[in-house]
Amino acid sequence: MKIFMLLLVCFAVLPSAEARLGETAAQCQQRYGAPVQADKEGHMMFMKGGFIIMVDIFNGRVETIGFRKVEQNALGMGEKLSDNEIASFLAANGNGKKWKKLEIISMDDNWITEDGDFIAVYKKMDRTLIIFTKEVLARDKEERRQEENKNLRGF
Repeated sequence: MKIFMLLLVCFAVLPSAEARLGETAAQCQQRYGAPVQADKEGHMMFMKGGFIIMVDIFNGRVETIGFRKVEQNALGMGEKLSDNEIASFLAANGNGKKWKKLEIISMDDNWITEDGDFIAVYKKMDRTLIIFTKEVLARDKEERRQEENKNLRGF
């Protein structure tokens, strides 16, 4: 769920940059300056170098990062990220691990580190790259399971 909320926050305000998985809020602010938006739940938004950077902090560390260009096309959508930009963001957030592109049927491009610790999705419709830890995926899956179980009570 957090990933989808992060995307929604992304389009509410336009900001940007190059955060790193595992950094603290203070390290992000040192790298990007003051956030243009932040909340008590650990969501922060920065602008740097023509990019909007969305950060989700859990237990004091960045575990989800989203990148989108500030520049928009005639339709008001963010410009596409280039292959070079995507590769740079993946390298900066892979903790030295090697990324492999997944060959799956999807509208989006998907990557995972060889050890499976980090996952990335380039949402082509939103033109946003989201990089996150496997723990985010596990928590989201558990939250969905609990919500399903709650809805199934009484059947």
